[in-house]
Amino acid sequence: MRPRRRVLGIVTTVVVAAAVVSCTSGEPDTAPDTVEPVTTVTSDPSAADPVAGGDGACTEALREGPLIDPEDSTLGDPPPGAEPLPIVALPHVQTCELTSTADWIGRPLVINFWASWCGPCREEMPMLDQFATDNADRLDLVGVTVDFRPDDATEFLDEVDVGFDSWLDPDGQVLAREVSVRPMPTTLFVDADGMVVHRHIGEITRAQLADAVTEHLGVETDSAE
Repeated sequence: MRPRRRVLGIVTTVVVAAAVVSCTSGEPDTAPDTVEPVTTVTSDPSAADPVAGGDGACTEALREGPLIDPEDSTLGDPPPGAEPLPIVALPHVQTCELTSTADWIGRPLVINFWASWCGPCREEMPMLDQFATDNADRLDLVGVTVDFRPDDATEFLDEVDVGFDSWLDPDGQVLAREVSVRPMPTTLFVDADGMVVHRHIGEITRAQLADAVTEHLGVETDSAE
């Protein structure tokens, strides 16, 4: 994916409170405010700084903070039921390079929000990786982890061995908060104009993923299991 615009960043400090993030297999396509979380995971309230003590290789990138451009947070008039993808920058989980979500715009996009402590996330990850590989010429698929500790996310990716890129959103306080993502996993579908046109809450199957991509992004995919 190539940058499509210059992000005029306002550096903000990531202040992580004792936020509640839920991990649930859930029912697909349920509005976030109607979901009853099955499992609740609360961050350690004593850990006020997600990068205190130099945890993980992304310490310096996280201390720089995410870039948010309020002037570029709306990319146009969304279709009914859609919302613009917020323009923020997050560090890559494994390289720690800050990347703007503006760079993701231009092709149909699937964003999978996950966490290392989320069982359904672990279950669906190999399928997502294979789907991304099989359809790389048609769309992009990226991950966003809401893990509080960078090391936890890195260890998870080492274990599941996926090929698509993931970015770090500590405790879901940046992008996940902006798009009202709470249960894990949640998968967003973003059209080429940068509009979030659909979301699937809970573990997703390959057939459900392919159907949503076709219906909401207008992309025919290989839906083989």
